[in-house]
Amino acid sequence: MGLIAGLLTGVFSGCTNVFMAPQLFKKDPMTWMEAISEFGGTHTVAPNFAFELLSGLLSKNLEAGNPQNISLATMRAVVSGSEPVRFNTFLSFLEAAGRHGMKDDIIRSGYGLAEATLVVSLNDVDAPIGWIKVDKKALSANRVEIVDKGRLCGDMSPADENTEDFTYLVGNGTAIGDNKVMILDSDGEELPPLTIGEICVSGITLADGYLDDPEATAAVFVKNSSGERVLHSGDAGFWGEDGELYITGRFKDMIVIHGVNYYPADIEETSAKSHPALSYGACAFSASDEDEDSLVIVQEVSDEAVSSAELSEIAENIRNTILASFSLAVRNVVLVREDSIPRTESRKIQHKKTRELFRANALDKVLYQTESAAEKDLSGIDIAEESDIRELVIDGISSYLGISAEKINVNMPFMQMGINSEMSVKMVNKINTVPQIELAVADIFNHNTVEKFTSYIYKRFFGQKEKAEDLDSLGESELADLLAAELS
Repeated sequence: MGLIAGLLTGVFSGCTNVFMAPQLFKKDPMTWMEAISEFGGTHTVAPNFAFELLSGLLSKNLEAGNPQNISLATMRAVVSGSEPVRFNTFLSFLEAAGRHGMKDDIIRSGYGLAEATLVVSLNDVDAPIGWIKVDKKALSANRVEIVDKGRLCGDMSPADENTEDFTYLVGNGTAIGDNKVMILDSDGEELPPLTIGEICVSGITLADGYLDDPEATAAVFVKNSSGERVLHSGDAGFWGEDGELYITGRFKDMIVIHGVNYYPADIEETSAKSHPALSYGACAFSASDEDEDSLVIVQEVSDEAVSSAELSEIAENIRNTILASFSLAVRNVVLVREDSIPRTESRKIQHKKTRELFRANALDKVLYQTESAAEKDLSGIDIAEESDIRELVIDGISSYLGISAEKINVNMPFMQMGINSEMSVKMVNKINTVPQIELAVADIFNHNTVEKFTSYIYKRFFGQKEKAEDLDSLGESELADLLAAELS
């Protein structure tokens, strides 16, 4: 993005370019805004995380009285690319930058690939970005159901961007130049608007292939039935009713749990925002191809002063937040130092490589890692009272969901907790190793809270024992009276 949109654009157009070393930006992101103000910058481009950082810093700058007199009034286009574009990030940046003189309709977003010489779609100069609010469950089933829509400009308030029911998607403009951007199905057929498929590109800007890698070239650059070379991006998206390209994720990185599709970017954003000590960098994936309940989150920590106790709390908070937002149990949380997650040269998270490193126990700069609870042998358990059963049930839930026993609501239905059908079967099988207990799988669905399930198990399998013990404590006259009452 820096080479094509920055250096070569300046060479081609003859405009003045001001470059900044990445280390300088990392040390003090406000230097970027100060440079725009000092040199009268008109165009700038950066990934989503940069705008996320600057939103807070610009607000703090105003609270301090804007000591550097930063003005963004000269800006004509601010472009976000390279990372998934976030709705609330733009709203926050628009609000903070607007108070520094920036116009509210100049934010642009685009989609591009190095294989297509960068940009293939971008918002028009006079067209503010489109956005849509969509049903999350429908999106997980590869359907697009729009709840609300609009243009990203003017006075707008940040929304709850990633609830259990809805999520927001930001448009990435229309195809530029001679490029053709298509949404294709698995058979190579072009799909209509509001239908999710693979984003594919053709045109004169396509590369010839990958250097010294004919297999990858043949897999990605494919000739269609008309003999035209088509770049298959591996990215999932669709055309909106407004004519803009919307990105939903990457097919190869998609997480499928019990038949439901989850886009890693949504989970990663929720994780990163769950605690102020965390960086924007996160990677979500399934650790196992066989076990669907193997969601792992590798999360970067930006605050180096966090204690071990705090790291444990942060990991549990990530699990609780993901559970509340997606009804998904996180098997493992790995907290690492900032910039430790593998990335491409354009700063995109490498999900496949991160997964491989995790499975090989070779992740770099690990600060804290939760452990999957080992299955306990319950064959030696002696049930003395109902609370013993309750403790076993709560311990099982805590193990599967990765949350502390104190956080478990004993009156909340299991499904609302995030206990899916596979976990329910595992829990029943585990409890059945306790002597005297012989549950059917249906029992956990028919008695679907900790309290109901505990009470059912105890009364069914241990109630007679309690009654017998009560009879042993009675005297002869009391037993005679009890027998007479039973016979009358």
